[in-house]
Amino acid sequence: MRCTGEPGTIRHVTLTMKGDELPLVEVTPGEFAMVKLEREGAPEKSTSAAGITAQDGAVAFDAAEIGDVVVHGTVNCAEDAQG
Repeated sequence: MRCTGEPGTIRHVTLTMKGDELPLVEVTPGEFAMVKLEREGAPEKSTSAAGITAQDGAVAFDAAEIGDVVVHGTVNCAEDAQG
């Protein structure tokens, strides 16, 4: 996971699995979201922020539709992951 922004404020998040396995999730709050589930083919993308909130060092997905993918859950950015 890579979070950028001041501590407590997220500007950009890239979530990858261990060893760069898929899925890959990338979010710029209020601007862009992307999910890549398979190595082949294009990722699912969205310019809608519906269902995605970023605050207090966390990104929450509440039935966020990113292309044909629906994402649920919360990811916390540790202070050492922000930069």
